[in-house]
Amino acid sequence: MKLYIDGNSVFSKHWYGPQNSEEPLADNYAVFGTLNHIKRLIKEHEADELALAWDSQRSVRKEQYPAYKQSRKPKPEDYYEQLKNCQRLMNSAGFCSIKADGYEGDDVIATLSWMSWGCIVVTGDRDLLQLVSDTCSVYLMLPRDKDGNSRDTMVENEADVIAQIGVKPSLIPQLKGLMGDNSDNIPGVVGVGAGKAVPLIVEYQFLEAVFAALDGLPKKKDGTEYAWVTKIREQQDNALLSRWLAELKVIDMEVIDKSIPAQADIQTAVNNFSTLPEQVVSDMAII
Repeated sequence: MKLYIDGNSVFSKHWYGPQNSEEPLADNYAVFGTLNHIKRLIKEHEADELALAWDSQRSVRKEQYPAYKQSRKPKPEDYYEQLKNCQRLMNSAGFCSIKADGYEGDDVIATLSWMSWGCIVVTGDRDLLQLVSDTCSVYLMLPRDKDGNSRDTMVENEADVIAQIGVKPSLIPQLKGLMGDNSDNIPGVVGVGAGKAVPLIVEYQFLEAVFAALDGLPKKKDGTEYAWVTKIREQQDNALLSRWLAELKVIDMEVIDKSIPAQADIQTAVNNFSTLPEQVVSDMAII
């Protein structure tokens, strides 16, 4: 089974998780947690191929829309230091780590999954539910419940996505075009939420079809249109931009090695952690 892992997502899960001062890598607790998590995923899913995807520092989305993800709190310096160490460790262990200049790990995973037949994606990001199909499942990492129990879930088919989001996987960007996404600071159409957006996308599928149908939508008793219809009419550019921000991108990469075996020499990497070379995943050249 091919296993494509959102490296930033798994790392962040352990950065914000509980710390254990007795771990071998106590000063790098998030690194140690990420490593153990990946080992467990390999075993649970019987992975024979593995790729780790990482976010690039440069962002084509942010260049197009500077406010993209601007609502998120800045992370402390130690977060990035541990992230760098995590990438060094994964490289040393022999894992296939991929970054693509200007793109997010989500885009790397999307490109890999579209080139594959049969894979599992591991992430905490619901954006990757766009990939769910007959040949791709998404293992979604969720925050634990109040009793500390895992809520992680495997999303295996279109019906699972509809139950969670309201629309089928391929229509998620269309939906976010209307209702936006606060977690990524994607604006959508201000004043239009899921209650209006989901039925419109279920019926019309694409934003352009929604725009074309506006004149024929039900009106108030006095013959005037509802405020939410006017908002869509006036914010079509925002909707189209928001869809673009939400869409996973196909990356034309010069090199993608999808055949790195999952059985990397993890223990040696841990033992030699303090002497690992100052190697960080390099941005991959984009054609």
